[in-house]
Amino acid sequence: EARGLLVFTGYCHGVKISIVTSLMGPAQMEITHVETIMSGGRIGIRVGSCGLTIKNARPGEPIIIRAAMRFDGQEVIAPIQYPAFADHDVTAALFDAADVNIKGKYHSGVEATGNTFYFGQGRLDLLGRISPQASYQYELIKFYAQCMSMEAATMFVISSIFGLPSGAINIGYGNRLTDKWLEHDKIGPAELEAGIVAIEALCAVAKNPRMLPFMNGKHILSADSLEKAYTLVGQKA
Repeated sequence: EARGLLVFTGYCHGVKISIVTSLMGPAQMEITHVETIMSGGRIGIRVGSCGLTIKNARPGEPIIIRAAMRFDGQEVIAPIQYPAFADHDVTAALFDAADVNIKGKYHSGVEATGNTFYFGQGRLDLLGRISPQASYQYELIKFYAQCMSMEAATMFVISSIFGLPSGAINIGYGNRLTDKWLEHDKIGPAELEAGIVAIEALCAVAKNPRMLPFMNGKHILSADSLEKAYTLVGQKA
């Protein structure tokens, strides 16, 4: 534990898994994901939160991220032309685990990964305004993406440039198109459901023969808040 960043390691179905907090935003993701890889992590699944941009999606429904739009400002990691994509095998394992463990509906699609919470995601500033550049970016997000968050693109690109597989599943805290939001007492159960999907997917993909080149006995699960880490570890790790 350091600076509020916690790491828990345990076993699930005989697979060694580390749950790593990454806090919020692409800068924190860059630090924690790189250092997790340096510590031996090889297969990563982010468990995060997002605002859904699917009109018929309800708050609390999870979304499996297949790729991400790079509004994260991390061109120093790789040029903007470099794609942010999830690994096929990890994503397939997430779909399989979701079919078994999610009771309701879930979605899949593209995340728009921003580098700010307010201005970069189309929220009004303190004077009730939205800048022309922020408005334009928000319109692009609504047109092309199915959710918005602040981490997946950074994680995907870092994993990819190191030749490592990664994936992501987000909980929809709200629907940005309908302005409907998840009740506070339902956040924990929604996070737990997505976390179980991620852990079961990691256990399955770790036993996939195509993953053998990456295996060294340690895998990454990145949670974007301490609350998620505590919730997941208390139940499954």
